[in-house]
Amino acid sequence: MLERDKGAPWRLTKPIGADGNQSQANNLASAIVDAELNRTVDEKPADLKAFELDHPKTIVTVTTFHKKTWPSIAVGRSTPIGFNAYVKLSKQSGGVC
Repeated sequence: MLERDKGAPWRLTKPIGADGNQSQANNLASAIVDAELNRTVDEKPADLKAFELDHPKTIVTVTTFHKKTWPSIAVGRSTPIGFNAYVKLSKQSGGVC
């Protein structure tokens, strides 16, 4: 888990407690903020395994400094073309984007 209090440096809190690499943490935060939803691939997929979203290796959850938590984003496999990945928002009924 990567955390930062307002005005403080990034810290890794799980699985160990350690200072985070500030440049990489800022790049990751910027990538999350700048992410774009290009299109919905399948509104009601029969099987999330095809997108590697049945047991995603990465789940991104953002909590703001004001303690508001955004919907989690499960990240699946990379798309065949481009530098994109399949994702599923936690508050979606089942669609894959």
